[in-house]
Amino acid sequence: MRDRQKSDGHRHAVAMEVSSHALVQSRVEGIHFDVAVFTNLSHDHLDYHGSMEEYFEAKATLFTPSHALVGVVNADDPWGQRLLDRARIPMIAVHHGDATDIVLRAGHSEFTWRGQRITTPLTGAINVDNALLAAEAALALGELELGPAEIARAMANLGPVQGRLQSLRRQGRPERRGRARRALKRRPMPPTATVRPSRSWSTTRTPRRDWRSCSVRRGGWRPPAECSVSSAAAGTATGPSAP
Repeated sequence: MRDRQKSDGHRHAVAMEVSSHALVQSRVEGIHFDVAVFTNLSHDHLDYHGSMEEYFEAKATLFTPSHALVGVVNADDPWGQRLLDRARIPMIAVHHGDATDIVLRAGHSEFTWRGQRITTPLTGAINVDNALLAAEAALALGELELGPAEIARAMANLGPVQGRLQSLRRQGRPERRGRARRALKRRPMPPTATVRPSRSWSTTRTPRRDWRSCSVRRGGWRPPAECSVSSAAAGTATGPSAP
């Protein structure tokens, strides 16, 4: 990466997600990170770790001299505050209050950080916190020599992760969308299956795929017009049994 940086004149860095599983299983041994970032700790992966305490201890191993030079930590999270209290490497505490004059809309967020106005195409207050952590991590990468103004400009190029607070824009002209909505309102709902269990009947020779679309009553099948099973193929009452 350093060779590429020398050849094209740009500054490069690699961002990598390190899971708690990877830490416990020693899958990142030998990798030394310039900056480690802690966002939060929630009730995930407890099937593997067994408890929040063990989950936290697994994450905390990333913030040790053997894995990272500097830590950037969400200090508003109670587990993040605990991580700061037991710091073994230089730590940077980040608070939601570090962002001021926040403006939030779907697919848009703005805030002021270190005197710079930051605009991103991200949705929600949680992504303001994430952007703050990313900005502080970039600033902590001293080798890149990035300043707040340059980081703020780069933030406009961020993109949302697909499926996570992703803003979806409807296509087509407004009048066409209006006609489509009116058509959907006029469209009748599909018939609901009526199944009335009784000890005096059961069914046979009926494809499973058609069970939910037919009406079953005592005395045999009485398929509605929508049912694809003909009366000739329908079973008759033979006594209690499961379909």
